[in-house]
Amino acid sequence: YVQGAGDGVFYLAAETTVTNFLSNAARVEFVGPDLRLAQEAPLTVTAGAYMTYTLWISNVGWVTASAVVVTDTLSPYVGYVGEDSPFTATYSAPAGTVVWEVGDLSAAENISWTVTVQVSGTLLTNTVVAYTPDGEHAGETGNTATFQTRALHYLVAAPAESTLGTVLG
Repeated sequence: YVQGAGDGVFYLAAETTVTNFLSNAARVEFVGPDLRLAQEAPLTVTAGAYMTYTLWISNVGWVTASAVVVTDTLSPYVGYVGEDSPFTATYSAPAGTVVWEVGDLSAAENISWTVTVQVSGTLLTNTVVAYTPDGEHAGETGNTATFQTRALHYLVAAPAESTLGTVLG
């Protein structure tokens, strides 16, 4: 019978009739797909500026991950400009999401691409999630990446009246 240890490793216990020939337990490790996501963006950006997120997806598992989908939930304080991935991408304005149909991701395969947005708010949180219908799901370790950027607003104050050559400050 198979017993989970809670650490992602399952142990296979032998029946008593077989114990004369084998040890009581064998360690069996998961050998399926294992998706990892990462993203990078500036820590600060000026409001109104364009900003680029760089996204990475990797399959660190032993087998191909099939029908991989990546969803990027953009901050409500950015406007979607575009992306440069090799995948089919769909942007949903009401939801503020970009969904990529990555397809199959081979074992040890790594792919990166960028998403460009225009900043309109102050604290930008971007969350990316990867999943497959064959076992790698959102919420598992490594399948979600979140990044925060602070938008800076610059305000220059000057007196109502000044003459040419006056140093303001």
